Amino acid sequence: MQKPRTVIVLLTALLAMPAHAGPKNHYECVLEEMPGTKTDGAAATIWKGCLAKFGSPRDVKQGAARGGWFSFDSGDECAQDKAQDTDSKTAATMISTACRKLYDDPRGPKPAFNPEERGIKFGDLLQ
Repeated sequence: MQKPRTVIVLLTALLAMPAHAGPKNHYECVLEEMPGTKTDGAAATIWKGCLAKFGSPRDVKQGAARGGWFSFDSGDECAQDKAQDTDSKTAATMISTACRKLYDDPRGPKPAFNPEERGIKFGDLLQ
């Protein structure tokens, strides 16, 4: 008899959650509104609308959207997904900027190879 009660509690909790919380900052607004934009003029209008709603994008911390269940692993992955149907080059650039800000690691990119893997020895660097 415990299963039906558990199912009811879980369904009630899920129904109480909002279906879509919406963007929380300027760059999330860009990623929600900008994909599929056809013209540069439309891209500028969307950018201004996001500025009006959320203020300066400078307040958004690097990597702010990393780590969620449905998060992208990198800014590149996000940009490829979000800008694929976007005809406006300006819009695609804005999407790429937003993706890199939200999903790239705040510590910067990881080096592809360490010096030893490139055949450089620590002593060689001192000479």
